[in-house]
Amino acid sequence: MKTVLLLCCVATLTVLAQGNPEWYGFPPYPGARQLCGQTVMEQPGLHAMEIHWHSYATADAMAKVAAFYEKTKAKDEKKAADSVSFHLDKDTSLSIHTASGSYPGCDNKPKSNEATVIVVSHAVRR
Repeated sequence: MKTVLLLCCVATLTVLAQGNPEWYGFPPYPGARQLCGQTVMEQPGLHAMEIHWHSYATADAMAKVAAFYEKTKAKDEKKAADSVSFHLDKDTSLSIHTASGSYPGCDNKPKSNEATVIVVSHAVRR
């Protein structure tokens, strides 16, 4: 029994140490609800690239979410009328959108009380 408990503790600590892989190095936004995630193939052939992305919804306003990420190690902030984006590197980005705006979507939609959608993506070059 002690061995099983020890293995469970080690597994939990390993996951915590690795962080949340769906956020690709960005800190998870507190209270955000995952909508979906997908992998898309771009440029089939010699220079193929996989783009992995996950989307999340929150009731917080876009400005509040953007302020949270402005305090992180994210860089290259770009603002548009209905979105803000940040990059960790050339392959990893996070974009913040109004829930009524345009962003990569799926069957799961934001709830009526959710004002903002966060999309996190990471490109893998093949």
